[in-house]
Amino acid sequence: MEPFDVTVAVTVVVAVRAEDPGPDACLRAIEDQRFPGVEVVVVSDSVTDSAASPVRGAARTVELPGALVPQLWAAGIAAARGRIVALTAGSLVPDPGWIAGLADALAVPGRVGVGGAIEPGAALSVSDWARYFCRYAPYLRPFARGVAVELPADCAAYDRAALLRHHDRWVDGFWEPFVHRALREDGELVMDERVAVRLMGGHSAARFARARFRHGREHGRRRAQNVAVPRVLAAALTFPAVPPLMTYRAGRAVWRCRKHRIRFLVAAPIVLWFYSWWAVGECGGRLEVMVGR
Repeated sequence: MEPFDVTVAVTVVVAVRAEDPGPDACLRAIEDQRFPGVEVVVVSDSVTDSAASPVRGAARTVELPGALVPQLWAAGIAAARGRIVALTAGSLVPDPGWIAGLADALAVPGRVGVGGAIEPGAALSVSDWARYFCRYAPYLRPFARGVAVELPADCAAYDRAALLRHHDRWVDGFWEPFVHRALREDGELVMDERVAVRLMGGHSAARFARARFRHGREHGRRRAQNVAVPRVLAAALTFPAVPPLMTYRAGRAVWRCRKHRIRFLVAAPIVLWFYSWWAVGECGGRLEVMVGR
């Protein structure tokens, strides 16, 4: 891991996947709001030609072929040198003032993490809306500001010293529920709707479904660690209930915000399909751990 650098206040880690539609829009938005003391680390799941993009060429780059987004974030955190580490993804475009807003919110004593809003961008297809609702419905504005249990790592900043104290929780992947559980021992996690990023359109529904399966599988593996076999088996067998339950929760979040309700109803079958891939992957991950004992 990189040592602290007193000249670097904030390290922005951007996880970029080969399937992201035009990540340069994300990087350009970050470049436009950089101030002295901000470094950008781009971590890609494929080999890229940084010289071909002036925006990407201005950032430090790390390549981790075939990795999932949490693994890209972990590699970026390990390469960071700033006191604050902000995370996002190449499919999201930060609003103006995003970096400064996260840094200011995290400056309050006792806070170790701050998350912001994730809003839908312009010209989204039905499958893009489904992807949005599947991943980000709870972070649609307005929401209650203040202490939170979870943050959306796609739009969040953390005290790097706190992250380093719990290095073992994210060294092989920044999976939010497991990292946040450890960070809450050190201080507060807070949501602040004044900072936001926006989802871009143009994603492949099939690729997103495959990613949901891989994420669910890893989540299932982690949830099954050090858990008695009967409990693992019982949890695995409940997987048919997961897709409708998670779709209901996403819809409840949309109804709470009183906007995009019609779009959710139209996209709901695809949302359910995405969650089905997650549930099958989670079930498989749990069973792999159980069988491997």
